[in-house]
Amino acid sequence: MALVAVTSDLHLGITTLRSVQSLVDDIAAASPEAVVLAGDLVEPPVTERLPILLELFRKKLTCPIAICAGNHDL
Repeated sequence: MALVAVTSDLHLGITTLRSVQSLVDDIAAASPEAVVLAGDLVEPPVTERLPILLELFRKKLTCPIAICAGNHDL
């Protein structure tokens, strides 16, 4: 059975970078085969915060990461 980690509503900008980093560390420790980021990942300004959030996940995880944008991400 595949282990897939799913998270949503991170709202980076309201949620601190430190809190999101802690979540990423926990997900990485579980060694999932894939990760799904299911919307409302950041608060505006999206163009500043989304690359920061994605880099946090890319640095720690080697598995595929699927992203579904939420209304706060557009």
